[in-house]
Parts: sequence; structure tokens; C-alpha cells
Amino acid sequence: MAGLYESIQIVSALVNSGQTIDFSVGSRANGPFRVTDFDWAPKIVGDAPGKTQGSGSWPTWRDVRLLEIQMEGRIVGSSPSDYWEHREALSKAVVPPPNFDRYYRRHGTMNVGLPHVGTVWAYINLVDFSMPVSHAEGSSSKFAFTWHADLGYWTSGSTPIAL
Repeated sequence: MAGLYESIQIVSALVNSGQTIDFSVGSRANGPFRVTDFDWAPKIVGDAPGKTQGSGSWPTWRDVRLLEIQMEGRIVGSSPSDYWEHREALSKAVVPPPNFDRYYRRHGTMNVGLPHVGTVWAYINLVDFSMPVSHAEGSSSKFAFTWHADLGYWTSGSTPIAL
């Protein structure tokens, strides 16, 4: 991943969180949240549009309506207490609490810095996550997140773009 990403950041939209998480990327990643794998896949979901003047549908007239974003990496602490502090901060910013107010339609905004392209962003909702703990790992553990972005594309400025 060296050089393919300049930065990955999540600005939390969760109530009472007010946090921004900056992930370390690339071969020299050294922060507490180190990304090892990052990928996205545009998805064509939903039914094909129906024909307006007859029966049937237009199955080839389907659009990208979802962007699935997957990230894997490690939470790294300098001590067990430092690890648990970082883990709690990540969880608080990314994982909706049990009392999450459903009035808010997104969990946050993901900003990604890409060479040549610049910064792109997407409104995200958490779909799945894992943060397993192992005593064999010392003061670190893996994490894996899957988010969905309803627009289906990254946005640059105010323009959706396909990457």
C-alpha cells in the first residue's frame, strides 16, 4: 500500500462522540490505527427500472447505488492501558452506541487522500466490524470494518466520481 493512499480519516457523526480518527497508511505507518488493507467495491443493487409503456423491465438500465468499503488493520498501543485507550477511542468514533439516535442517517464521513486525485469523501454507515483480542499479540490487535456509502461513488468537491 506504500504510496497508494496519503491519508484515511473518519469524522464521526455519532452523537456525543465528536471524534475524528486518523488512520496510518503505507509501509511506514506508525500511529495507533495502522491500515493493512483498504478496498472499495461499487455495487449495483435494487430492481431494474420498469418499462413505462408496457410490461417487463429494463434489466440493463441498472445503476451503481452502493459503495462497499472494507478496511483491515491493527490497533497498536505502547502498553496494555494505552492499547485499551486507543481501542475505546476507535470504538466510540466508529461503532454506533446502543442509544444511537436514528434521526441521523449516517455514522460518519470518510475522507481519503489519494495521489493525483486529491481528497475524496463519502458519507458512511457501519455494516460490520471485528476487533478480536489475543494474548499472543502483546499490546495490539486486529480490526476489520465494512461500511456502506449510499451514493455508490466517492465524492470530490461536490462531484461524484468513479474510482
